[in-house]
Amino acid sequence: HRRERKEILRPLKEDPTQDFQPTLAALEDASTHYIESLEAIPPQFPIAIQITPLAALRVSIPVTRVEYNIRLRKNSRTISWLWNPILEQFEPLRCENCGVERYHLTPTPELALHCPACT
Repeated sequence: HRRERKEILRPLKEDPTQDFQPTLAALEDASTHYIESLEAIPPQFPIAIQITPLAALRVSIPVTRVEYNIRLRKNSRTISWLWNPILEQFEPLRCENCGVERYHLTPTPELALHCPACT
């Protein structure tokens, strides 16, 4: 498409005093033809993708489990947090209502952990 455009614009570049209307019409025709040829490619050459896993990797690493005790009035509950040494941070806890993993959870009066959207 670029070469075709250069060929169409060459006479105008060599002699700028020429009438540019035929050149514009030829450029529009070339663009239309280019778009039509691009749109015709997918039906002519359909693409099918198949992915198969070749290998799986299982890594066993030591983690640190931190017991966290929550108390509210007379209620008490212990929660386990896991320290991930690869990421060097704690794993997020799961909301007990919707199941979304979050770092910011709010305990209910019954000490259930809910995300801000569920509270």
